[in-house]
Amino acid sequence: MSQEIDYLLNLNIDGVNTYGEDQAVAVRVAEWLDTPQGEIWGAPQWGNKLKQYKHLPICDDTAAAIENSILMNLPEDVPSAVITHISVKPHEVDTYSIQVGILGQQDIKKETRL
Repeated sequence: MSQEIDYLLNLNIDGVNTYGEDQAVAVRVAEWLDTPQGEIWGAPQWGNKLKQYKHLPICDDTAAAIENSILMNLPEDVPSAVITHISVKPHEVDTYSIQVGILGQQDIKKETRL
């Protein structure tokens, strides 16, 4: 059985948090949402393209564009993630609440500042 190491290297009493196969896809999606494209050494194409929305108005139209960007790019980088739903809502200045549903996983919820 393989395990996924916490990408933020959060610790518990036993060391770095690890996740089993049943949670690995959700952890990879959470990492993808936190990682802008070009920040992974050796894989510059991996990551989200959300920075392009930084200077656009914070509104429902921009949120819909972000949803489409996630829908188009996430499956390329995390092929094991089967998206069931996406919800992006404006929250604060340059901040959006993102919720991604993955088949068989708990919803991933992030507040992302662009």
